[in-house]
Amino acid sequence: MPQPTSPKPSPSPEAPNAANPKAVAPSKAKAGPAGAAPRPSRPASHFLRDVSIVFVVCAAGLAYYYKQVQTSKEVNHVAKKAKDLIEKDTPQDFYEAEKHLKDALALDSSNAYCLSALGEINALLWGEDGVADRRGQAEDYTHKADALDPHVAERYSADSLILLYAGQATQAEASVKAVIDRGAKSARLYDAYGRALRVEGKLDDARKAFTDATKAGRIPRFNVDLSEVFFDQGDALNAETYAQKALESNPEHPRALIMRARVGIARGLGIKSATDDLASLLGPRKTELTPSLLAEAYTARAELKIYNKQPADAAKDAKEAVAANGKYAPAHQALGMALVQSKDVGQALNEFDRAQAIDPYVSTFYFDAARALSLAGEGDKAIAILKKVATKDEHYHLAYGDLLERKGDQDNALAEYEEAIKLNSLSAQGFYGKGKILFAQKKIPEAGAAFQAALGAQPTFPEAHEQMGYVLLEGKKYEDAASEFEQSLNDMMQSQAPREQITALRDEFVNRLKKTKGVPKGLIATFNDDLKKIVH
Repeated sequence: MPQPTSPKPSPSPEAPNAANPKAVAPSKAKAGPAGAAPRPSRPASHFLRDVSIVFVVCAAGLAYYYKQVQTSKEVNHVAKKAKDLIEKDTPQDFYEAEKHLKDALALDSSNAYCLSALGEINALLWGEDGVADRRGQAEDYTHKADALDPHVAERYSADSLILLYAGQATQAEASVKAVIDRGAKSARLYDAYGRALRVEGKLDDARKAFTDATKAGRIPRFNVDLSEVFFDQGDALNAETYAQKALESNPEHPRALIMRARVGIARGLGIKSATDDLASLLGPRKTELTPSLLAEAYTARAELKIYNKQPADAAKDAKEAVAANGKYAPAHQALGMALVQSKDVGQALNEFDRAQAIDPYVSTFYFDAARALSLAGEGDKAIAILKKVATKDEHYHLAYGDLLERKGDQDNALAEYEEAIKLNSLSAQGFYGKGKILFAQKKIPEAGAAFQAALGAQPTFPEAHEQMGYVLLEGKKYEDAASEFEQSLNDMMQSQAPREQITALRDEFVNRLKKTKGVPKGLIATFNDDLKKIVH
């Protein structure tokens, strides 16, 4: 408010201009309200005091603002460290990230990102990794984040995951879908959505959601989740592709390493890599593994030992897996497979039932169990299990065709392979099965065409190269047959198949060439020399 001006003093009567009629009359002080005395003038000290007060207040405000800015910068810096660790997506990295997030909350207890991120990583540690005591923290941090109502992907992801791991898959699906339907496009949300759909048995929808997650983000679990769905549906090739993509994001990711090993074992490829990775995980890195990861690693090693025809050791590892996580369905499946190899069919059937009860949507459980029982001479039990499969897709017809072929029912087996090819015109296994039956029926040209189609769909296919070699031997195309045998062995070497298996097949090829009339001795000698370069 402006200060009033003081009246000028009246000139003294003795002053030189006192009698001058043009002299300016002295001004009068402005009167206040009627009867009130004139307002007194304020000294200059008051003005300085008021300016000082304004300066102090402004300085305090600036200091407070500066402190807030600096705190915000520090919180963001610490939170960025945590976010980088979280995106590595391993339990060990979650534990380190948690320390940073708590440090940030010590500076700003209402930071929405930190609360949301703590809710999400604790939900994953609880539900995915099997660390039971993390449930309370997951719920606590997520409730605090919800109270702030931030539009943070980690918050919505945590909301859905907590519902899912509490056994409320339908509510989990609805929770995250509502956010996606409002236009949110986050890899975390797509992945949480896919997980809920997967638990509900909506595998095709889950696969689409996981695919969206892999396109929107590079966190390893998005690719591993997609890989697992492909694997459960019998598509090992795509399963391998996405397991490898996960490892491109983090080469040390335990779930991705386990998934790659399981897929490789199922395909008979990368056996040495699988052996080395599992030895590391269950050896030097074992302390890093949570209960769920232990179950997954032991299951993969059990599957490796089943592949290597070591049923007793396989059963031991499968039991370790069940002890680590009794709700992990593949552990029961692996135990059942090991028991079939040990001729304990009755107990194997019990384990297959347990696996199917825990997760009835994994079609490969039925296919693999049926195949194992069929190889053990339990054809009727194998067919009974296979008929439980709800979806009669390509893989069902392939599995059923294999069962019928082992039972000697070639006509019906051939019909099943044809059905598989109708559903997938690039069904390498369908053409391979068809070719074997046609070859057995002495329909050599037709068999050759089928094996060629199999190799066209899947060039790296050692069994198809082997069968093509036999077709060429029948057609007296000896050099071409030798080339196919060499390619078969080369593919097996590249796939890291067991050395004894490769050696046995090498000896088989040499014997077949020697026993076939008309094969030049020089070709056999050359073949042997070539094999030394392949099998060494």
